[in-house]
Amino acid sequence: MDLSRDIRAAYARFVAQVTSLGRELARAQAAEARAAGRGRVGRVGRVGRVGRSSTAPATARARRGGATGRRSAAEIEQLRVRLLAHIEAHPGQRIEQVKLALATTTAQLAVPLQKLIYADLVRAVGERRATRYVPAAAAAIRDRDGGGDGGG
Repeated sequence: MDLSRDIRAAYARFVAQVTSLGRELARAQAAEARAAGRGRVGRVGRVGRVGRSSTAPATARARRGGATGRRSAAEIEQLRVRLLAHIEAHPGQRIEQVKLALATTTAQLAVPLQKLIYADLVRAVGERRATRYVPAAAAAIRDRDGGGDGGG
């Protein structure tokens, strides 16, 4: 039917126009934020670090690496080394036990732990809150021998 085709064409034009306007708005806001030196642009109409509230106390922001709250690569690497040493010394612990031993938070352990897993230095055994972390070598031995819960 000819009317159906006309409606689809009009709809496609409308979607293209709205998409174009959205991109133009995002570019304008990004340029404005860069010109004002206000940092990275998040969602439309919001400036700053995506997903973070600016209501965190100033002292907490300073402890986490300045106004942005981001840790430096060196800080993440230092925690990654400490985390690997702890997991090797105490295989089979859950993240709650690890965070207490390292006097940090689960959120701060997330990135270093993922780096260790992706580098095949640590393996996650189990699911959800029952996940235990073991050195990859210990996990390989356990898998080969067909048993155990990863130790410790």
